[in-house]
Amino acid sequence: MSRCFLLLVLMSIVTAAIAQNDTISINMNKGEMYALDYKMTSTTNTTLSGAQKGNSQKVFIELEGGLILSVKDVLTDGYRVQAYYNHFAMKSETPKVSFSFDTQQTDTIGIEEDELKSRRVFSAIMNHPFYLTISKTGAIEEIEGLDQLIEKITLEQHVDKPGSQSAAQIVG
Repeated sequence: MSRCFLLLVLMSIVTAAIAQNDTISINMNKGEMYALDYKMTSTTNTTLSGAQKGNSQKVFIELEGGLILSVKDVLTDGYRVQAYYNHFAMKSETPKVSFSFDTQQTDTIGIEEDELKSRRVFSAIMNHPFYLTISKTGAIEEIEGLDQLIEKITLEQHVDKPGSQSAAQIVG
């Protein structure tokens, strides 16, 4: 689940932020860094079936954060870019449950354990580089190093669990 979620967020962010139509192309320079800030919101109305048939609820999700892109090489048809997250925040609200976390928050007083865990999990991948090959039209052609990000998330999810496996058992 974490792998799919992270890949979906990454692809949505990069594609939405730099994808262009066929007549416009990206012009990045080798050695330069580009900051990509994003904010995505989604409101979904769901109708439950079964025992609670006809009961509907509204779900609100907001993702916000930042990605730093460093151009390592200019290719004939695109760019090789080193990328890393420098901020990630999420807010989710339903009629019964609200949940939020922000990797930039450091205060832990009065913070629920679930929020602290989510903050710890996603803070583990901040500033961790991965690589993208991006076409001049903005399409992501290749992603490298995503497995290491997933490993970090997996390891953080198992920290402080009694009887949890060692890091080698989890990722090996």
